[in-house]
Amino acid sequence: MLSSVALSHAPAAVLAQRASSRGSGVPRKTNGLGRAARGVGGRGLTGDASPRRTVAAAAAAVAPPDWATLDALTAPVDVGGYNIRPQQVPSSSTDPSLPTSADSTTAKRVLLYRDTNAWCPYCERVWLALHEKGVPFDTVFIDLRNKPLWYLDMVPSALVPAVKIDGELVYESRDILLAIEHAFPHSDGFPPLLPPAGTAERTRVEGLMDLADDAQGVGRVGFGFLLGGGFGGPRDESKVPELRVAFEESLRNFEAALAGAPGGGPFLGGAAPSLADIMLTPQLSRFAANMPAFRGFDMRAHPEFPRVAAWYKALEARPAYAAVRADPGTHNATARTMFRMKPVEGAAVEGMGAGAGEAGAGEAARKLVMNYDAVVADVVKNAGIVVSGSDAAAAAAEVHAAVDVALRSLAARLAAQAGIEAAPVEAGPPPAINLRANPPAAEEKAARARAAAVSAATWAFIRQRISAPRDMSGAGAAALRAAALTALAELDF
Repeated sequence: MLSSVALSHAPAAVLAQRASSRGSGVPRKTNGLGRAARGVGGRGLTGDASPRRTVAAAAAAVAPPDWATLDALTAPVDVGGYNIRPQQVPSSSTDPSLPTSADSTTAKRVLLYRDTNAWCPYCERVWLALHEKGVPFDTVFIDLRNKPLWYLDMVPSALVPAVKIDGELVYESRDILLAIEHAFPHSDGFPPLLPPAGTAERTRVEGLMDLADDAQGVGRVGFGFLLGGGFGGPRDESKVPELRVAFEESLRNFEAALAGAPGGGPFLGGAAPSLADIMLTPQLSRFAANMPAFRGFDMRAHPEFPRVAAWYKALEARPAYAAVRADPGTHNATARTMFRMKPVEGAAVEGMGAGAGEAGAGEAARKLVMNYDAVVADVVKNAGIVVSGSDAAAAAAEVHAAVDVALRSLAARLAAQAGIEAAPVEAGPPPAINLRANPPAAEEKAARARAAAVSAATWAFIRQRISAPRDMSGAGAAALRAAALTALAELDF
């Protein structure tokens, strides 16, 4: 048995502490697994509709369904081409993928090489264009911290993205986008992302593509404002006011370009996105999350930029964008990690629950169930749970079991949120009790407390560990974060 459990992972510990407090801002506790864990029939996952108060699932006798049951329950959820990659990085993929090997080949016309974390904005451009045009492709993931020698030999720039189109290597994101447009033309039934060659509209869009990477374009100027200086250069917070002025001017130029689009937009390409829109999307998606959190500037709500707001709204309605979109939590966690950004006071850094609904919850539940082996192992290894005791093997087994139950509870909560009701689960030892009326024996109470501590660490870790779109869509990640936070708030030690 564990003689102690310590949470050395600082963010997890802080969140666990916040969730267990009774202060303002903590959601009200509910019965059993909580309101979010109730199915469409109004009963909890135990089938018990009584108001009896019990300990949270990970520490109580009210066991969540086992993984086999959760697999059967969530099997009808459509997760597209999501696939599990045992013993590989990443451990799963939202698109069809191949092993990271020089020998990986595909019968499809396009083979995309991109980063493992789905953070690279230049990879996102190509990824989005392939989805927007409906081009079938396979993916080979490249670890940017440990690029394979064969990749360095193959790609002269040694950068991602790269593609092979009909076996021909192309690299640099703009060149790849143009190559895809050429190889998959409108005449073959693929949606065009460029106007016809030789037209004034083609010249206009190509000029806007240049602006996407220009030093005075909205992307580069925006990063200057966000970071307090040039990308990769010195940072000077005293220059932020003038950098904001420059960014607002670049947004005025973007607003004007949208007004000049065919039919007045909503995209630079008119009613549908162009390659200029594709090239700007990764940068502007990050700004929509980062600017309110770290600069207190919400470009989507700014009264001077209604067409910019309409551009975002139209983009978010595109199925192709949903396939590559991150959630605000991922974008802001990345900014904190990569750029050491600090949120402004009162900022909603995670955009908790934004874009999450039944579809997001169902997707999150299904993908958690499909990849549970890797997720359990990741939590046990990296969540900062330090155990001690005379029997190390028994302590490790207890932690593993508690993590497993906590994740099953989270998956069940998400499934119920998506309207998937679990069958009643037979309770096992220790017996379900009302802690207020019938205190358990000291050791049993201590065991429950240890399990609750591990549950808190698990949920706090997983809500920060999840990354969209690497692990799931932005909507799925937002639903998972919200469910984990609710579970933390309802946890009773």
